[in-house]
Amino acid sequence: MEIDIGSARPLEGIRVLIVEDNAPLSTIIARFLQGAGCTVLEAGTPGEALAAASAETGRIDVALVDLVLPEMSGPECADLLKESRPELAIAYMSGYAESVSEGFPEDDTPVLLAKPFAREELVSTIRSLLGRAGPAAS
Repeated sequence: MEIDIGSARPLEGIRVLIVEDNAPLSTIIARFLQGAGCTVLEAGTPGEALAAASAETGRIDVALVDLVLPEMSGPECADLLKESRPELAIAYMSGYAESVSEGFPEDDTPVLLAKPFAREELVSTIRSLLGRAGPAAS
């Protein structure tokens, strides 16, 4: 089922931090999200992500974190982000979806977007992650 994200901007008001070391891919994801109504912060490394989250005075609703990053793993980065922002929802991205269960506790099922993914899948995943059927409230 495709989600029509045309002019409706289904993620209006949602703030997303992208942690992706592939700059061109990060730019594409940011454009997808901005077109859907999100405010986007981009970080190329876990260190940049932690600095951005620390410097950001407003809320951040979702972090899209690549599983494989320089400096540390995606799950380690997410854990550090959640230390200062416990309300932060996390979705992981990976081109290696078959090995996603590695590095996670058995009782923790991560939300994963397998690269490449479509814009509609990204929107649907974020909506589901936030438990929202429609646009976010500001």
